Amino acid sequence: MASISIPQGASAQQVDQYYMPVNASVPNDATITWTNKDVAPHTATASDGSFDTGAINPGSTASAMVKGQGDIQYHCNIHPWMHGSLQVSS
Repeated sequence: MASISIPQGASAQQVDQYYMPVNASVPNDATITWTNKDVAPHTATASDGSFDTGAINPGSTASAMVKGQGDIQYHCNIHPWMHGSLQVSS
């Protein structure tokens, strides 16, 4: 299992990191948990449609299983400028 934080202030476009780590390395079939430390709700939604946490309210967590291999880009559906990636290995 891997953990990714959504830091306080992530909903502002001018910050450097929206997800911490922004580029995470995970094994295939890993469950990833995102923790929202911001004051706004966020999502972690794969650009290829392979996972979507739905809205993660402030102070809450949500998880998704990642399947496949290679680079999976993801973003927040609520704040589309928020981007991260997962490097999935077998």
